[in-house]
Formats: sequence, C-alpha cells, structure tokens
Amino acid sequence: MKRKRSTAVSVVLFGMLQFCLLIGCAQAQPDDAQQYFFGIEVNDVLCGYAEIQVSDDNYEGREVLKVEENLFAMMTALGSTFNTRQTLSYIVDPETGNFLYHENEIEQGDTHISGSYVVRDGVVYLTPQDEEEQRIELPEGTHLTNTILFTHLTEAFADPARKEYKCKMLQVRDAEVQEYTYKRLEDESLQLVDKTWDALVVEETNHATGLKMTLWVDKPSSTLLKVNILRRNIYHTEPSVVKRIKVGDLDKS
Repeated sequence: MKRKRSTAVSVVLFGMLQFCLLIGCAQAQPDDAQQYFFGIEVNDVLCGYAEIQVSDDNYEGREVLKVEENLFAMMTALGSTFNTRQTLSYIVDPETGNFLYHENEIEQGDTHISGSYVVRDGVVYLTPQDEEEQRIELPEGTHLTNTILFTHLTEAFADPARKEYKCKMLQVRDAEVQEYTYKRLEDESLQLVDKTWDALVVEETNHATGLKMTLWVDKPSSTLLKVNILRRNIYHTEPSVVKRIKVGDLDKS
C-alpha cells in the first residue's frame, strides 16, 4: 500500500506493531478466543491501545487461526490533533505460521486507506483501495507475519547458542519483501499484568529502511509482550488501558 502514509501511521503503528509478525505453532492455538490488550506510549505518554483477539476458524475447508486487531491512538503534530484507527485481520496457517489472507483499514482524520492480501501458490495478490490488483512474488522461506504471535523468532532462537537470525518478510505496508536481521539480546524476566514472563529479547533491523526496534516475546507461547522503537513503547497490559489514554505529542520526538 504505497500511498499517503503519514508519519503518525508509519511510526506509531510501525506497520504496527510491524510488525508486522508471525503466528504460529500448534501450542499457540486457543480452544476459545484469547484476548490481548496493549498500551501505546509516545514520549512516555499513554496515547493509544490495541485490542487483539485470536481464535480458531475455518478457511477454504481447513482449520486456521484468525487474528483480529483494533487499534486507536490520539496524536498531535504540527499543531493539529487527530485520531488514528486501524483494523486488521489475518487468517493464519497454524502449521507454517504464515498468513493466508490479510486485510487492513486505517482511518486518520479525513484519510482512509484499506487493502486486502490473498496468498496463492507462492504469490501474494494485493488489492489496495481504489487501485488495481498487484502481484508480489514470494522468495522461498519468506515470512508472512502478524502483530501478536512471533513463532518465527522463538523457533529461530530455540538454541540458546544462536545469536543472530536473517530472514525475508513481506512488509505489507510497503507491499514488498524486505530483508531483516535479528540479534539476540539477554533474555529477561519481564513483569507485566501482574505476571512474570520468560522473555526472549531481540533487536530487529529492517535493511530496507534502516529502522531498528527491540522486541520482547514470551518464549513458551511466542506471544508479543513489548516493543521499543524510536521512543515509542508498546506493551501487554490490562483492559482498563482503553479508559486511560491521553493525547500524545509527536513533535517532541
């Protein structure tokens, strides 16, 4: 979706939570829908939240996982205040961890962007809003990721001795396959939502943009716990986050 990307959408959502990222293995499949809440901080101000639900589903006669996300943020930049809403959904193959179908919709002020992605035989067919269908060839081993479950990372770093992982991922925001490198940092015991998590910590580098971020991922479940990028923090939190947000100032970045 190469068009009209604002600074707020590109940075705060960082494709959100780029993340963009991967869902996974059989152990991550819920018997019932599982719900997750994340807080979004800009310059230490809680200014947004994401609500994510993971459930079992059926797609074209096969068992899959369905990931649905609603994100809301309040921002000010260059003297203007605006709200951002993002809705995403993924249909994910639980065996490969790749999405089979994805659609997203972004509303920011008067701007509205949407698109859908269908995977067929090693090709992603992208249909952007009001544009012709695009065809994206996928090199072998390309990850098609989502925003909550990161099995590609827990699998890549299952061996404690491994310190680096290089891979290709489809960056849906830019509609292209990009090169990434992950460097393992020291594992952490992370305290979030009155619970201690055994977290894999990695630094991600996107070689197309040079953008770096740090991710904390729960090792047993491959669930995203926390992200730090350009003084933005995104972290697993309680449902009450939806009532606690304030306006974040992007001009202070």
